Amino acid sequence: MKMKLPKFKWFYPVLFTALILSACSGDNPAGPKENKQDENNQVSEIQAVDQLITEIMNEYSIPGASLTISEDGRMVYSRHFGYANTEENIEMTDNHVFRIASCSKTFTGAAIMKLVQEGQLSFSDKVFGEESIFGMNYGTQPYGNRLESITLEDLLHHTLGGWGVSSGGDPIDYQPQLNHGDFISYVIDNWSLTYEPGEQFVYSNTGYFLLARIVEQVSGTTFKNYLKEELIGNETLSSLHVTTFDIEDRQPNEVEYYGQGSENQYVYTIADRRDGDAGVVISAEDLLKFVNAIDGFNTRPDILNSETMNKFTEPSAVGGGYAAGISNWQAQNVWFHYGSLPGTRTAFMRHANGKNIVLLFNSRAVGSDQFVYDIQGALLEILNNNQIDYPDIDLFEN
Repeated sequence: MKMKLPKFKWFYPVLFTALILSACSGDNPAGPKENKQDENNQVSEIQAVDQLITEIMNEYSIPGASLTISEDGRMVYSRHFGYANTEENIEMTDNHVFRIASCSKTFTGAAIMKLVQEGQLSFSDKVFGEESIFGMNYGTQPYGNRLESITLEDLLHHTLGGWGVSSGGDPIDYQPQLNHGDFISYVIDNWSLTYEPGEQFVYSNTGYFLLARIVEQVSGTTFKNYLKEELIGNETLSSLHVTTFDIEDRQPNEVEYYGQGSENQYVYTIADRRDGDAGVVISAEDLLKFVNAIDGFNTRPDILNSETMNKFTEPSAVGGGYAAGISNWQAQNVWFHYGSLPGTRTAFMRHANGKNIVLLFNSRAVGSDQFVYDIQGALLEILNNNQIDYPDIDLFEN
C-alpha cells in the first residue's frame, strides 16, 4: 500500500541520532482478535477498517496494534490486532497499555491550557529571568537576552529558539544522571539558543519537559498526579501512567515493545526525564476518552472552554500547523498528534465531522517516511469514509 499525502516536517524529529538503520523483524501475520464488542455481539467486523490496519502491520512487521474510534461522543469501535507479546503468545486486548511517545505532548499542552484558563498562567509569561516563572533559580547568571525572552507561548509552540534537532540538537537525553533542576541548569549553561524566540519553529522535546516542570510548580503537585487527578476532572483514565521508561516500571498490562534492527537496544534506555514530552502510558480506549475531552464538541464534557480551546488549537504563525501541544491540519479538518520512540508508533486524530480515532503500535519501521504516510492515509481514509455504518452503541459506558 503506497498512500501519498502531504506531511508536516515535525512528524519526524530524530529522537536518537544513533537510530538510523532500517530493519525488518520476524513474520507475525496480523489479524483482529476477539474483544469485548465481539464477545457481547455488539458489533460485527468492519472489514474496510480492519484491512487497512492489518495491511500496515504485515507490510512493516508490526506485532500488535489497538484501534479505537468514536462518533458523536460515543466509542463505536474498539479492536485489537496481533500480539502484545509474541514470545509468550499473548494476544492484544482492550486492557493493554502503550507508551504513546510524543502524543504525550497533547496532555502537557492541555494541562498548561487549563492552568491558563484558571488564570494561573498567561501565554505572555516569561520562563526565565526576573519576575518569570522559574525566576533566577537555574543556571549561571546573568542570562542572555534570548533566554530571558522565552515565553510560555514559545514553549507550547516550539518557537523557543533552539534545543531541538533542527537547531543543532535536543539535549533531552543528555546527562541522564541529573535530576530535573540540575538538568535545566545544565541546558542553560551548555546549550545556546540558535534563533530569537518566536522567529523559528524548532520541535523541542526539552521544551515540553520544561512545560511539565511548570505544571508542577504552578499546581503544587507532580506532573503525573496532575494528569491523573486534576486535568480530566470527572473523567476517569484508570490506565494512565507516566513512565520512567525503565523495564522495572512496566505496567502489569503494558505491551512488549519491539525495536526493529539495532534500535531494540534502546527500548529501555530512554532517559527517565521524558515525561512531559513522551512519558504517558495509556490504553487506546482511555486515550480516545481523553481526545473526546479536548475535541471541542458538545457531545461529551470538555476540559477547556471555547475561548481556551481556540488558543489551544490555533497554529502559531511559524509552526506549519502546530498549535499548543496539538497540530491543526486545516486542509484536512483534523487536529492530531503523532508519537514515535524505539518500539512505539502512535497517533490520534480529531475530525470536524465528529469522529475521533486512536491507533497504537508496539513497533515502528525505522527510517521509513512511507510508514508514516501509510498510517496517516489509513486514519484519514477511515475518518472520511461516510459509508461505514457504525453500531448504535457507546463502548465508553461498558
